[in-house]
Amino acid sequence: MGCRKAARTALLLAALVCSCLSMRDTWVNVRIANLNILDGCRNDPDRLARIREWIIEEDLDVLGLNELNGWDEAELARQGQSWGHPYSEFMQTQTEGGTHYSLGITSRSPIVPVHHHLDGFWHGALHVKLQAQATHANSNRSSNSGIIDNELPGLSDDKPFVHVLVTHLNPSSAQDRMEEVKKLVQYVQGVENLILLGDLNSLSPIDAFFYEKMGAVDVLRSDPHLWKKFLLSDGSIDYGPITALYEVLVDVDYYSFLKKHEPFASHLSKYEQWTAPVFNSLFTAESLAEFETSQHMLSGAWEVVFEPSVPTPLNTDYSHATKMRLDYALVSKTVSSTHEIAVGYVVRNARTAALSDHYPIVVQLRIAEHL
Repeated sequence: MGCRKAARTALLLAALVCSCLSMRDTWVNVRIANLNILDGCRNDPDRLARIREWIIEEDLDVLGLNELNGWDEAELARQGQSWGHPYSEFMQTQTEGGTHYSLGITSRSPIVPVHHHLDGFWHGALHVKLQAQATHANSNRSSNSGIIDNELPGLSDDKPFVHVLVTHLNPSSAQDRMEEVKKLVQYVQGVENLILLGDLNSLSPIDAFFYEKMGAVDVLRSDPHLWKKFLLSDGSIDYGPITALYEVLVDVDYYSFLKKHEPFASHLSKYEQWTAPVFNSLFTAESLAEFETSQHMLSGAWEVVFEPSVPTPLNTDYSHATKMRLDYALVSKTVSSTHEIAVGYVVRNARTAALSDHYPIVVQLRIAEHL
């Protein structure tokens, strides 16, 4: 009898372990990208076709788009369908020189529009929420894995949402962008599981070391337009807008950078313990000085590890006068502290160089279904 009881106990324990492992291996895997497509690809069907092919090849679940010039809701829906995203949300933005530099989001999953922000923005900000379907970590990714089945009616309250906010900040003035950022900071603090995407037309203090090595300030000081767009009155780079966003959001590209490159790999025991508040505490004067020192350890490798999003070979924008990171993916504290940022990076290769005057940024999130 004792043996039978022990066997039953062992079976129960095995079942419990298997159940726990199953829960642990259940994830929401979402691939999200953003691309400024340059003037809506107007009169350039070949470039639009290349963008479509890249989206399909990247197996994206969600795509944020800037500069949908000449598009409307129907056109975005039609194009989204062509790259496998049957759901979309379009926002006609404020005019710039008589042209709408509109915003859009396409997705494999149903989209719930949350808000279209226009007041106080040069272009606007588009906020939606969507929901992902759990997939096992060891399963192969199918054409619809990572996103809720399109045939499922509505959204389920018992699965995690991902909020996506796409914006395109003021292209001319850092001071005006700061006012836009103040609105964004106030707004996003009340939103859980948010990823903010877009062409933010701003420079990050994280990249200061690289801009110093490139002599970027001298280039930016050479033209009054560039000075107004990127510099303070004293001629130094204005990092204010991005620094303000870092108070409430985490830079995905930077987080991935720390995990990928030496000499930071040897310090991951420290970095991987960062919660979002600890991560953002980097941007104190003392921590910035410490980080700059560690960056100097990169020596001649800095040109390899820096990931600018402009310019590309297609560039016609004179404000892209030097290598800069203008496009960002920033996640809320709830994403960075409860979910895994699997990877996030500016996609720089021969193929993406032919898509636009901006390189795209791709993020993959792994979100535990059982939080």
